[in-house]
Amino acid sequence: MLAAHTAVPKEYYCKQCEISKYADQTGRTTCKKCIPGTYGYTSGLTNVTLCTSCTRGKFSIESGLSQLSQCKFCPVGWQQSIPRQSACLRCAKGQYGDQTGIISEFHTDNEEPKCKACPQGKYTDETSRFLLSHCKLCEVGKYGDTVAVEIFNGCKNCSAGRWLNLEGKTSDTQCSACGPGKYGTETSCFAADGTNQDSSQTYAQRDGFATWSCTDSCRPCPLGRYSIEKGAPNINACLLCPTGQYLDQVQKTEITHCKDCPAGRFGVLTGLISARTLSVPARQRCQTCPAGKYNSELGSNNVDSCKSCSLGFWLDTNNDVSSANNVASVQCKECPTGRYGNRTGLIAKDSSTGVGLYYLSRTCFNSSELNTTRYGQERYENPLLSAGEVQCCSLDGTVAYRTKTIATNTSICLSGSSNATSMKT
Repeated sequence: MLAAHTAVPKEYYCKQCEISKYADQTGRTTCKKCIPGTYGYTSGLTNVTLCTSCTRGKFSIESGLSQLSQCKFCPVGWQQSIPRQSACLRCAKGQYGDQTGIISEFHTDNEEPKCKACPQGKYTDETSRFLLSHCKLCEVGKYGDTVAVEIFNGCKNCSAGRWLNLEGKTSDTQCSACGPGKYGTETSCFAADGTNQDSSQTYAQRDGFATWSCTDSCRPCPLGRYSIEKGAPNINACLLCPTGQYLDQVQKTEITHCKDCPAGRFGVLTGLISARTLSVPARQRCQTCPAGKYNSELGSNNVDSCKSCSLGFWLDTNNDVSSANNVASVQCKECPTGRYGNRTGLIAKDSSTGVGLYYLSRTCFNSSELNTTRYGQERYENPLLSAGEVQCCSLDGTVAYRTKTIATNTSICLSGSSNATSMKT
């Protein structure tokens, strides 16, 4: 038996687990190593939970570490927000990490170090990026007004009526606006002209994911319209010229560009596109004063602006035949000897011409504008009449159908209406 108070040789007692190890069970013959993500800097540990954790922003893949310095910092582009870890996580898309030991993904509080957000005007669709230059610029036709954008389409399209040929912009207002007299209906345009003006105006995304173009980035306001607005997103910004005026040019910017209907004519509708070009549909041009009437004023907007020839005078022309016709009272002709005129607005001196057998209060369109190839085969719309439908008058002064073809009888129905009054003499 050993004497009291005699030291027991170390080979005869249970040994204490050395640093970096622990024993969590009785009867152990060896100690366990502290697990990856931890280290043990004291001896005699009795449980794995007593192994000290590698801190946030660090990791270890080895077991049995004995000091904090053996935990490794997360490399650039990686982060770890949880202690006691054996690996780091990638900085997410839309972010980059330019230092080691990052402790979290991007967030808006002041905790540092953290993955940084790609700034406005940029994005990244890859993880574990570690330089600001790894953030890609929003491409032409697009802008980025938020941070940490993760994908190409996270950059927003320039709105309709705008275009952008520069990269990395941060707001829609940095997209160039279509100028006055123009409007746009397409988004993400990257040039003032579209493929309709220049077929080469197409753009291939840098990563090869897509190719796009605009057919008309900035369209001109059409005939009959003008616009003072910049960046107009639709045709409604192109305003119609008022009644009594027309506009025969595109891309105009002021109401002063609208032109007055000339003498001998009037305009009852807005947005007219021609003064007297007969190939233009009647609804889109200034209308002629009919036979028996004249108008010396510019910019007239009502048929009542056409004055009737006085008693004893007649006029068989209209302004569609010549721009010089029906523009002044001196063009009205006196009834010849042996005849008289007891009403205003006469359109012939006698019945020999066929035209002038009747008195007409309204005007038909020219025969070439009938919606049929033969007279009287079909009624057609006349915007000058509240009733909306009229018929041409026949040669004998009655309201009747005609069967002759338009091609050879363009002067048969120069004027007429369904309420014609016979004036046969």
